[in-house]
Amino acid sequence: MLRSSNRRHGARRTCCAAAWVILMAATFHVAAQNTVTITPGPNVNVSLTTENQYESTVAINPSNPQQVVAFSNISGSVYGVFEAISTDGGSSWPQAGQLSNALAFPCASWDSMGNLFLTAADSTGTNIVVYLSTDGGVTFNPLQTFTDAAGVAGISRIAAGPDATAGGSVWVEYYSGTTAGIMVSNASVTGLGVVGAFSPAQSLPNSTGNFATDIVVGPNGEVIIAQVSPTAVQVSVDADGLGPNGFGNPVTVATTGVAQGALIPAQNTYGITAAPMLAWDRGNSSFSGRVYVAYTDFSGNGDTDVLLCSSDDTGTTWSLPVIVNDDGGFNDQFNGCIAVDQVTGNVAVAFYDCRNDSGNNGPGDTNGIPDDDAEYFLAVSPDGGATFAPNVQVSVGASNAADSDVNSGGFDFGDYQGIAFYNGNVVTMWSDNSNSTGDNVDGKLTFLELYSASTNVVTMPVITPGTGKPDLYVSAITVLSTPVAGFPFTIDATITNQGPNDASSFYVSAFSDPKYVGLYDQTVTDFSVADPAHPKKVSTAQVQGLPTGTSVDVILTMLYNTPGTNTIAVLADSQQNVNETDELNNELDQRVLVVAQSKDIVAVSMITTNVNPGTTATFAATLQNRGNVPTGPFTVGFFANRPLPPTTSDSPDSTQAVANLGSFGSAADTVVLTFTLPPQNVPRSGRAWIYADIYNVVVEDVETNNVASAIWGVANNAPAILSSVTANPLVGTANQASTFTVVAGDPDGDPIYYSWDFGDGSGAAFGGASIQHAFVAPGSYNVTVTVSDGPFTSVQSTLTYQVLDSTIVDLGFVIAKSGYVKLRIPLPPGLTKRDHAKATIIQGTPGNHVALKSQILAGTPDGPGVYTFTVEYLAPKTKKLIQVRYQYTVLN
Repeated sequence: MLRSSNRRHGARRTCCAAAWVILMAATFHVAAQNTVTITPGPNVNVSLTTENQYESTVAINPSNPQQVVAFSNISGSVYGVFEAISTDGGSSWPQAGQLSNALAFPCASWDSMGNLFLTAADSTGTNIVVYLSTDGGVTFNPLQTFTDAAGVAGISRIAAGPDATAGGSVWVEYYSGTTAGIMVSNASVTGLGVVGAFSPAQSLPNSTGNFATDIVVGPNGEVIIAQVSPTAVQVSVDADGLGPNGFGNPVTVATTGVAQGALIPAQNTYGITAAPMLAWDRGNSSFSGRVYVAYTDFSGNGDTDVLLCSSDDTGTTWSLPVIVNDDGGFNDQFNGCIAVDQVTGNVAVAFYDCRNDSGNNGPGDTNGIPDDDAEYFLAVSPDGGATFAPNVQVSVGASNAADSDVNSGGFDFGDYQGIAFYNGNVVTMWSDNSNSTGDNVDGKLTFLELYSASTNVVTMPVITPGTGKPDLYVSAITVLSTPVAGFPFTIDATITNQGPNDASSFYVSAFSDPKYVGLYDQTVTDFSVADPAHPKKVSTAQVQGLPTGTSVDVILTMLYNTPGTNTIAVLADSQQNVNETDELNNELDQRVLVVAQSKDIVAVSMITTNVNPGTTATFAATLQNRGNVPTGPFTVGFFANRPLPPTTSDSPDSTQAVANLGSFGSAADTVVLTFTLPPQNVPRSGRAWIYADIYNVVVEDVETNNVASAIWGVANNAPAILSSVTANPLVGTANQASTFTVVAGDPDGDPIYYSWDFGDGSGAAFGGASIQHAFVAPGSYNVTVTVSDGPFTSVQSTLTYQVLDSTIVDLGFVIAKSGYVKLRIPLPPGLTKRDHAKATIIQGTPGNHVALKSQILAGTPDGPGVYTFTVEYLAPKTKKLIQVRYQYTVLN
């Protein structure tokens, strides 16, 4: 696998003592107050495949935070890019595989419109390709390819975000072998799947010899690129985004003693860099507009730390660095990555950490050698990066990169990892060969697998006791009926008033997850109403009042859809307008609650057993009841071709009935069903699905994994627009037909279908490559043709078409004197001489030798006849744009 030519391995510990003295004077580390709770979820082996998976990227869809995607390199005998998709916020990753045509160095970014952008080196190793997915990462289409004369194979990075002019933007930067520096390109984004043309790639000023590591878009479309020079962490800033101004010269954030490729025990083959990574607070927190950079540097003890700097003036000046890791020892921390929660403003930094490897064969040591085994840690700051809460270990086991280097190309853990943070959910990605989950297909301490954890971060309010007020607290929670997944049950919450005054009417709310209680403390203004933003609030009751020193029992109804161990949280408050600074302990968690299983139909797998594209394909689907109750009869729906999983509102192409599946572990808990694909008009690949229980014989709230899919057919190539839409005439007239033409072809020789949309509300028109249409009213219309090869792929071409009013201003008759005509043309209504409007003839002609200047039509016409022409008036200052058709007649 090729790497950027400016990435070099260096010697171990090259930082000098004098440089560290300067750094120590600019560094502080203050323990954060306990204002956040950080709860890592289980470790998940995302890749479950052979070879090394390393250098990952992860992105959360802000328009649907349950959608998360992750990508990584695959090294060893099989190079490529691995992808995984989660639909439950990163808790599980049921969809995974290798991307076709992508070789290495993936980077992903999701915008608020639902566009998922990906950049990676292609299979040739010489091009950087930008891809777009509008279906949550299931499919990708290439948008732009960047080719370098010297052969581009270096790391590229991509970032999407808002823009002050276009609504949205996407930016890509990559290393150029030709310039030995960094290249940048951008495109506007105006909607889901609506991406403008990418700008020509431009060199980043004074970036020659530097190594770019990250790019980020600010709240108003500003852009910052982080890079590493031999001695400093630097950033380049484009303050107006898609505007006319470009990037300025690099600004130094901090000096660094980490040379590119500096060796440490945990990265003793490939080495490390300062690896600055960026994040920008674009939300509404008190730190909105602040941009952060996390990087690695040597400490005075010779070990490496992860540091953080911030800027409140769009990268012009930067704060002194803060040490993120709190180990206080002499072992290394490296490869930090950073994300900002755009909802809360909290900052999360994740990094490899060798703090537990003392070489004593303990839990953090694999081989008796100190400081060469790494675990994965997370730090969270609730105060804009000034301080960090105590670091939390996310990974369960210790990994050793040298053991993976023995089996492959010697890249250690690589240069970077992925992190995403949204609404209290931190999704981290790291490479791990500890086999702590017991499912590394190559075995413990062999190849690196891509591991993930979804960590819950809750910001807790600072509580100041009130005086002379009621003080409610939840003193007990009693479960009154057996909890069964998918079925309501009741609890009894005991509320006590321990304050000096009586409480007036108040509300008691029950939650199915305590992490939402902290969010309620800050965001909810009325417990008496449902809150769609917090669906874990499942029950609310009103208490009319509670005297001081007394208690009341409140009956609440709960519902859990997932069997297993769960948590109840109850919150009581004496005020509709919640302000927890007035009250102390008015919430209680009961953390042991076992919810029994029920019917749970699982689509275990779906495989293609026979494929004959264009005629038939046969699929075998395996279903299992994972519940402890027999299912009874249910229906399975088959969907021949869908890009996304079907839902209960979709109509299946065929169905099969299942009489019953026994409880889990019984001899009758599994069934295999066979489906046959109907003949297809176009023999191109598709994705078939089965959906167990499509008619809701079993309530779907109880089940989560009852969908499976399989690919059939051969790869399809999309049709191509060979010549964009053209119009005849070039400018139309109301109520007169205009002809529109497009030239398209299909590389597979499939039949081509054309659907025309004239942008005037007349609806879709199906025709051929050429079609006529008459516009009723004058105006500017976007004429779009969709060219498809059947039900699989399509491309579009759009032309903006001007339609003029059919009314003609008749200038009357004129007799040419000696063949010469001079005629004053009146200004149209709405314009005066003070507008200084520029008049341009845009259609027709007043005569081959007749011109219009200063509203005087003068020249020698071609002879007697009727001359018709259209004039466009443009007043730049008032921005008036008026088009008028004129006619005059020349007599003998």
